[in-house]
Amino acid sequence: MIDKQIATIETSVHTGLKSWWCQTRKGRLIRTNGLARGTIWDGLGTPDDLGITAPASAPTVASDAAAGGAIEATYTFAFRYIDADGIPSSLSPVTTVDASEDDGFDWSSITASSESRVTQKELYRSVGDGTDPLYLVATISNVTTTYGSDNDDDDTVAEGDALVVLFTDGTLSARRFEPPPTHTRVCVRFQDRYFYAVNAVYKTGTVAVTNASGAVTGTGTDWTDDMEDRKFYVSGGATEYTVSSVVSGTSMTISPVYAESDDSAASYAIHPGRDENDLVYFSHPDEPESVPPSQNYIRVQENTPDSDEITGLIPAGAQLYCLKTRHVYRITFVAQPTVDANVALAYARGCVNQWACALMHGTVYLIDAAGPWAIDPDGGFNGIGDAISDQFLDNVNWSQSEYFFTSADHATGVVRFFVILVTENVTRPQTCYAYNTNSGQWWKETYFGEIGAECKVELMGRTRTAFGCANDTICIIDDGPSDIVAATGQVTSADSTSLTNSSASFISAQVGAEVTIVHGTGVGQKRTISSVDSGTKVTVSEAWYTNPDTSSRYSIPYGVHGTATGGSSTTLVDSSVTWPNEVIDAVVAIVSGTGVGQSRRIKSVSSNTITVQTAWTTTPDTTSKYVVGAIEIMYRSGKVPLMGSTQALVLEWSPTTLDAELRTRLQYDHASTYVSAWAENQPGGAWSQMIGDDAKLINLKSTSSSLSDSTGYEVILHHRPPVRVMTVPRKRYARAMIAGFVGKEELEIGNFGVVDVPDKE
Repeated sequence: MIDKQIATIETSVHTGLKSWWCQTRKGRLIRTNGLARGTIWDGLGTPDDLGITAPASAPTVASDAAAGGAIEATYTFAFRYIDADGIPSSLSPVTTVDASEDDGFDWSSITASSESRVTQKELYRSVGDGTDPLYLVATISNVTTTYGSDNDDDDTVAEGDALVVLFTDGTLSARRFEPPPTHTRVCVRFQDRYFYAVNAVYKTGTVAVTNASGAVTGTGTDWTDDMEDRKFYVSGGATEYTVSSVVSGTSMTISPVYAESDDSAASYAIHPGRDENDLVYFSHPDEPESVPPSQNYIRVQENTPDSDEITGLIPAGAQLYCLKTRHVYRITFVAQPTVDANVALAYARGCVNQWACALMHGTVYLIDAAGPWAIDPDGGFNGIGDAISDQFLDNVNWSQSEYFFTSADHATGVVRFFVILVTENVTRPQTCYAYNTNSGQWWKETYFGEIGAECKVELMGRTRTAFGCANDTICIIDDGPSDIVAATGQVTSADSTSLTNSSASFISAQVGAEVTIVHGTGVGQKRTISSVDSGTKVTVSEAWYTNPDTSSRYSIPYGVHGTATGGSSTTLVDSSVTWPNEVIDAVVAIVSGTGVGQSRRIKSVSSNTITVQTAWTTTPDTTSKYVVGAIEIMYRSGKVPLMGSTQALVLEWSPTTLDAELRTRLQYDHASTYVSAWAENQPGGAWSQMIGDDAKLINLKSTSSSLSDSTGYEVILHHRPPVRVMTVPRKRYARAMIAGFVGKEELEIGNFGVVDVPDKE
């Protein structure tokens, strides 16, 4: 089934590398992107920084003669920060004080934390001549910097909470609460620990560098304080530098001083360093913010001469898969990764990034430079992408693979591999190769705008897949009938960079959409609309290969979006738009401002006013942003074996009530070209005419024939004597490609297959 609905809510996209979210066992969300310190969020208020920075210096403490219960001995003091949920920082450095009999202690300088999540400080000291453990003396406010009531004797102090500084095996205890490394982009939960990996490489903008100077100036950059101590490289240079300080988003210093020629606009990269390439960090059990980097790491050592960097992590059953560009490693452990972790090379295939892998029903689906592939629940390799390797490898723009991602829809069993094609002038994917895990069939989908990522949401008690799209919208798919807005019509004139329909009502919201010639001269050409002139003409950004003429029909899917200028309980008004009839029956949704989150089906349009079928719960106003959308679809069947000349190829679908015309093409044995002039089909009228030399137009409308309604079952090509339009040798294979715009309702393709047909007498 190919059916989609566009729903929308407000979303926010920030510049820089894509963030990764991980949910903790307690329901909090961890966000990391490697550019700055990660955050942890409970869903309420402002997210907190991930982890709490430990005090940099020991407290200042002095003995107070005859004011307490000390013995003549040396005492050890330290403190740590605490947030409102009791999560601590690591312990501060310690200070020691020599005391006399009956002395007390005055804490005269206890540095306050500058981090907003910190609310309190815990003060610890030892008993006489002790160093470990320390005991809780008092809990004070973060803003309080002195404490003068530390006067209890050792027996009383020892009744307080004990804090072990080091475990007996030498591993960290009181100093284990170190925040995760700020350069890691990915966090996943596995066996109640949290694993951090994937180095962030920042290369946005350009830099100006000067020989013998440590000053670096950026253009189009947004550097953060967390980039200090990372490595700095200039493209083509031979020296590795260290970022000494970040002065601002566009200014930093490096050391040693720059040793090469001046450059006012150099390409560059900021990287945590080569030593980090193979490291995976992990937390203490159930403590996602406790990641002491000196002890809690696993080195995924390359076992092949073809080395590459870590690109992702994905837990699957009893193992954690560590993904690299060209390899996958299996990480397992029993109790303590620093002691019993096992790392083994699992597959000589990889994954382009963390977002390009997905887990569904125990199977891991991934994209690497050879195309889609999968890891079965039993750990076996599955080459699902072999069937489309020609399409995938020849058409994909690998230079933008950092933006590829994979989406697994558990409800439908469909996995979508989102990529950027070489023919697309975009920065985020708007095309995917979709794979039905139940039937093994592939097809291609092109969306109305660029898509950055996907997530799962609960809507009306059902788990849905949501895509973050252009124009601050979120697309909810597989919720038919589909809400596709496609302006179609007949060309009345055209030139090399435009087409005109004298009866059309093109609108400005269609600028940036793609116009496709779906019939007649120039069929199959697709161009981006750069401007709309007088409502009847569109200009395209690139010249046509073949100019359309009066035999040409076009289709324009578009995401209509804007800001309302008014509204009522059943209307939405935008005075800058004259609404075309094509949007009737589509969905309009409020994406931000008053009424955000509401979506309604369009009942009618009049000039600049939309009337909705069901009244708004909250009436839109001039703060309300809205969107209406459209999606192009492409269906590609699997291989169908043809065993003899007395068989026919058939297609089944669910007939539509509205006009729905698609192009149908046929190919044999994975040929690079389609069958020319295939002509014979059973009466029924669905394949109404040829389009060019290799495609037929298919009308999916139920009332496509005046004689009878469509049954949704048509014979595409007959192979039976004595009528021999084409002879099909034994054991050949056929495949169908169907593409176009469905209209305003769902398209359901049930089966492309073979039936036996008896010979004519």
